[in-house]
This record gives sequence, C-alpha cells and structure tokens, in this order.
Amino acid sequence: MVQETIQAVKEAEQKADEMIRNASEQGRVLVEEAKLKAEAKKNETKKAVKEREQKAESDFVKEGEQILNKALEEAKQEAISLQETAKKRTKEAVSMIISELV
Repeated sequence: MVQETIQAVKEAEQKADEMIRNASEQGRVLVEEAKLKAEAKKNETKKAVKEREQKAESDFVKEGEQILNKALEEAKQEAISLQETAKKRTKEAVSMIISELV
C-alpha cells in the first residue's frame, strides 16, 4: 500500500512537472505570438503614416501648383492689360507728337 502511494505521488509529480513544462511552452509561444503581432501592427502603422504623409505632400504639391497657375494666369492678364494700355498710349503719343510737329 505504501508502495502504491509512493508510486501515485511520483506519477502526480511527473504529471505536475509535465504540466509546468507545457504551461511554460504555451507561455513562450503566446509571448512570441504577441511579439509578432506587435511587430506586424507597428509595421502596419508605419505604412499607414507613410501613406498619409505621401498623400499630404501630394496634396500640398497640387495646391501649390494650383496657386502658381493662378498667379501665372493673373500675371498674364496683367501683362495683356499693360500691353493694351501701352498700345493706346503709343497711339496717343504718336498723335500728340504729330500734332506738335504740324
């Protein structure tokens, strides 16, 4: 009977040791999976941030181009207006010079 009790205790200890090893292995696996998931999430977040930065940069470039194009168009219109005014003034100046000469 004592022998059976000792054997039962040894078997219980072996099972307990095995359970501890299994729990340790499961814990190690869970930690490793958590690290992998965290790394993947970090990479995903970095990618999303980079995409947002690229989009913002692209938007700023487009906005800058629009502002530049508008300024160029305004400058063209101003140049045309100045040319027309100069033409009118040239005709007036020529007429005035001719009238002074006559």
